[in-house]
Amino acid sequence: MKTTLEIPEDLYQSARSAAEARGCSLKDYVADAIREKVSGSSKEKVSAKVPWLRFAGVLGKSDVERSEMERIQGRVDKEFGQIDSLEK
Repeated sequence: MKTTLEIPEDLYQSARSAAEARGCSLKDYVADAIREKVSGSSKEKVSAKVPWLRFAGVLGKSDVERSEMERIQGRVDKEFGQIDSLEK
C-alpha cells in the first residue's frame, strides 16, 4: 500500500542514513520501525525486563548489541541466583 507521510527533514535524513547502514531500503526500514512500534517495541520489552540497560545507553544500540547485553544479564542473574541459594 502506498501512503504519504510528512515528517521533519532531520528525522527523514536520520532514517535514510540508518536504513543505508543496515543495508536495506528506506521503505523496509520504516515498515520494520512501524511494525516494531505497533507490536510493542523490543526496546520497551528489554527496558521492562532489565531496567539498568536504559541507563547504560544500550537501548539505542543495534539488535545484536541488545541481544548480547540480554545474554550477559542472563548470566549475571544465573550467577546471583546460585549465590542466593547458597546463602539460604
